[in-house]
Amino acid sequence: MQANSLQYLSETKGNSADNFLNELKIMRIKLVKRSNPMDKNQNPKYFAHMENEGVIDLYELANQITKYSSLSTGDILNVLENTVDAASLFLLMGRGVQLGRLGMLRIILKSDGVESPEMFNCNMIHRKKVHFTPSVQFKRQVESASYEMIK
Repeated sequence: MQANSLQYLSETKGNSADNFLNELKIMRIKLVKRSNPMDKNQNPKYFAHMENEGVIDLYELANQITKYSSLSTGDILNVLENTVDAASLFLLMGRGVQLGRLGMLRIILKSDGVESPEMFNCNMIHRKKVHFTPSVQFKRQVESASYEMIK
């Protein structure tokens, strides 16, 4: 396996995305020293942390997708941009957005509780966040991965 998964991904031109995901079974991790915020007297411990190899933007994603498609980067970028716009619209309308084998996005709210509906007002909503639920297939891919320690 290549040391850098983005490099490996760029070298798999002509292979399907499914083949790549089946071959990519190694997640790079490093150990991070952290103290217990609940017990400051406890000695810090080392915990596994996934190595961040950076962030890709929509253009890089579209460019990668061209390797599995007959469409141009511009065509794919257009579809991705429109997908982002449509997904945002549906999320704000209160709909979940299923992203195929990746998972589902939805907006969840946290609010103060009240004893009757008349007592509620929208100022009681104190947290809004987008929640991602991975698909069963994607969970299996993550769970079946092995690990490579880096320094």
